[in-house]
Amino acid sequence: MQILLRILMRYSYFLYFCLLLFMSLFILFNNNSYLQSSYFNSSNLLVGRLFEFRSSIINYFFLKEINANILEENKLLKKNLLELKTNSHFLQTYPEFISKDNYEIISATIINNSIFKNDNNFTLDKGTNDGVKVGQGVLGPYGIVGKIHTVSKNFSVGYSLLNSKLMISSFVGKSKIISTSNWLGNDPETLNLLYVPKHFKLLIGDTVFTSSFSATFPQGVPISIIKDIDNKTNSNFLEIKSIPIENFYSLFNVYIINYKLKEEKQSIELN
Repeated sequence: MQILLRILMRYSYFLYFCLLLFMSLFILFNNNSYLQSSYFNSSNLLVGRLFEFRSSIINYFFLKEINANILEENKLLKKNLLELKTNSHFLQTYPEFISKDNYEIISATIINNSIFKNDNNFTLDKGTNDGVKVGQGVLGPYGIVGKIHTVSKNFSVGYSLLNSKLMISSFVGKSKIISTSNWLGNDPETLNLLYVPKHFKLLIGDTVFTSSFSATFPQGVPISIIKDIDNKTNSNFLEIKSIPIENFYSLFNVYIINYKLKEEKQSIELN
C-alpha cells in the first residue's frame, strides 16, 4: 500500500494532467456536433475494417461451403428462369414476377452477423459509396434477410429478420391471405405470423411471401414456411409459427434491393 502511494505521489502531476485532458476532451466532444460526427464515422470505419478482416479469414476456411452455396443458388436461379420462359400459366398466376426494371440490386457480403441476441443485426461491406441507403431491403439466395437501418461510406448495418423491430407485410400462399411476419425472440428458427383471423383456413407447409403493401421488398419474395397453427387462443387471430426460408447460420452473400419508385409511392400515400 505504501509503495502504491509513493508511486501515485511521484507521478501525481502526470496523472492530474491525464485527468484534465480526459475531462477537456469529453466536454469538447459532448458539445460539438461536428466532432461527434467525425468520431462516429471514424469509429464506424475502424470497426467495419476489423469485421471485414475477420470475415476474410473466416471465409477462407469456408470456401468449399461458400462455393457450394453459390452453385446451389445459381441452380435455383436457372430453374426459375426456365419456369418463367416456359410456363405462361405461372406468369398469369404471379404477374408480379414480370420484370419492370423498377428494382436495382447491389451485391454485398455479410462481415458480421448475430443470431442469438434479443434483437439481431448484420454488417455489410457496402455503404453510401456503393449506393446503399437507410430503409433498403436485403435478400439472401432464397428469401428475406433484413432491412438496412444505419449506413456509413463503406459499411452498412441492418435489422435481421430475427429482430423484433422488423415487421414485414406478407401474404400466405396462393390464397394471398394478408398477414404480418415478425420475430418475437428466443428461437432463431421460428417466426411468428400475426393478424390472421381464425376463420381463414391455412395449412402446415404453406409458404409466406412479401406482399405488395411493402415499399421495401418486391412482392412475392419467400419469407418462411408455416410449421404450426393454433386456433385455440383467446384472441380473434390464429397463433401461427413458421420457419425462415433463409439459413441465418451460414449467410455470406446477400443482395441489397433499391426500389426506384419507393419515394414516389410513399409521397403519394402521405397526401
